[in-house]
Amino acid sequence: MKYNFNPKNKSIERLFDNLMKYPMQTVEPKTAQSLSRYKTIRMLNRKEPKVVIRKGVVGLKPNVKLRKKGNGFVFDIF
Repeated sequence: MKYNFNPKNKSIERLFDNLMKYPMQTVEPKTAQSLSRYKTIRMLNRKEPKVVIRKGVVGLKPNVKLRKKGNGFVFDIF
């Protein structure tokens, strides 16, 4: 399955650039809260969490690959 994600905030875009290199990142709690409000992230976490968002920690599960496409990102789920 593929999900497209276009962040509107520069700090979230920078976070996803870093998540492509390392699957777990620490961020400010306010940034994690704004990330959880995106519709695509909520759709990804519907049945089982694929993007883990806890108080200042954001991570990707091992079955999720993230790649850059144009101005946004694509989640590939295996």
